[in-house]
Amino acid sequence: MFGKIRQFLLIGLLLLQANVIFTQVDDTTRFDGVITLDSFVLSAVRNGFNVDDFVRFVQEDTTFHQAFRNLRQVPYSSSATVRMFNDEHLSTGSYSNRTHQLLGESCRWMNYDLEVATGDFFDKNGDINYYTARMFAYIFMYRDTICNRQMVVDNNVYTDSKLDERKEQLKTLIFDPGQPVDKIPLIKNKMEIFSPEMQPYYDYAIAQKTYSTGVDCYVFSIEKKQDAVKGEDVVINELVTWFDKKSMQIVARHYSLSYFTRLFDFDVVMDVKLSTINGVQVPVSISYNGYWDIPARKPEIGSVQINIW
Repeated sequence: MFGKIRQFLLIGLLLLQANVIFTQVDDTTRFDGVITLDSFVLSAVRNGFNVDDFVRFVQEDTTFHQAFRNLRQVPYSSSATVRMFNDEHLSTGSYSNRTHQLLGESCRWMNYDLEVATGDFFDKNGDINYYTARMFAYIFMYRDTICNRQMVVDNNVYTDSKLDERKEQLKTLIFDPGQPVDKIPLIKNKMEIFSPEMQPYYDYAIAQKTYSTGVDCYVFSIEKKQDAVKGEDVVINELVTWFDKKSMQIVARHYSLSYFTRLFDFDVVMDVKLSTINGVQVPVSISYNGYWDIPARKPEIGSVQINIW
């Protein structure tokens, strides 16, 4: 049981990306919560900006998910650094690389220019010791040749016989946080951040800000209220999305998730930035800092930074 919970949650949170998105919602789930508007947005409202339309757009947007799918379509270079720590925050292992994804004949694969590992990151058989790191390796540092969505697997890939079965559930957990997650009973409806039951736990706001790259954005933020008990009332503590005002494409997303029970604890913060490669929108920066404490396994504390260009 704990193995399934661990694999389900870790794979989901590490599908970097990380990748939180709102899916289409039925008309019966119309959001009626209170949204705070800053003075710039209030001015925009007077000039025709429609708050209801914007919120509906946020709920129905699929571009963030698509940006990660787009990585399959373009050649790119990347660098990754993974650091793992013990419960005293002392380094136990690390790994860094520089890679290139190449495309050809309906296939894609990665060439590794540099790999450096320290500590106990790998075991004596060359397998990664840390489950967190394995999930990032599975997604962003794969060693397979992938053709027409079919994998030709070598001896270094980390497989799970039930992974395909869980993928749809994981998409709900990561891409569709406004929907319930059926097969994690302890979390389930706590992910429904737009539901009438969860609205009392959150503050919702729209602001106009300039992102660090200089892009003028509408920023939609969802943050747990001060009186909500972290890890008990809510799973998503904060979710902030920057939308380019001109194109309405997502520029970046920040999110914090945590849950603390007798069965397992996790506390994860992720940041994802999007940009374009060969005219296609893709994630170009993924930052992860997370803590896991699950029965029958040592607590894992790790940080991951992935850059793509």
